[in-house]
Amino acid sequence: MSASTDSVTLSPSATSAQSVVTTSALLAAGAGAIPVAGWDIATIAGIQLKMLADISKIYGKPFTENVGKSTLTALIGTLAPGILAKSSFGSALKTLPGVGQFFGMISVPLYSGAITYAVGRVFIAHYESDGTLLTFSPKDFSSRLAQEVQSGLKKVVSVKV
Repeated sequence: MSASTDSVTLSPSATSAQSVVTTSALLAAGAGAIPVAGWDIATIAGIQLKMLADISKIYGKPFTENVGKSTLTALIGTLAPGILAKSSFGSALKTLPGVGQFFGMISVPLYSGAITYAVGRVFIAHYESDGTLLTFSPKDFSSRLAQEVQSGLKKVVSVKV
C-alpha cells in the first residue's frame, strides 16, 4: 500500500483534543494582535495553559496549574532560540511607533498561533501514548515540537477570515 492511500484512525479523544488545539491556536493568534507588549504574551500563556487543561481533561489525565505552567515553560523553552526570539522580538516591536507596530502585529500572531498549535499536538501525541503530565519529558519531544511549529504556521496562514 502506498503512503498516499494509508489512512490514520484517530481516537475519539484525539479528535476532540485536535478541535481544542485548533481553537486555541486561533485564539492565541488573535491574542498576538493585542497592541500592548506584554499583555499579548500573558494572554497567550493563559490560552496555552487552558488548552493543556482541556486536553488533559479529554484524556482523563490529572492536571494542576503549577505543573502545567512548569511543563509548558520547559517545553516552549526547547524551541529553537530563533523561533522564540522572533516571537518575543515581535512583541517588543509593538512599542515602536509605525513600522515596529506593523511588523509586531504580523509576526506575533503568526508565531503565537503556531507555537500554541505545536504544543497542543505534542501533548496529544504524549497522551495518546498513555503519558501523563508528570511523565512528560520536553527533550523527548523537541524535534517533534519544531516540526509541529512549521505545521502550525501553515495552519495559521491558511485560515480564511
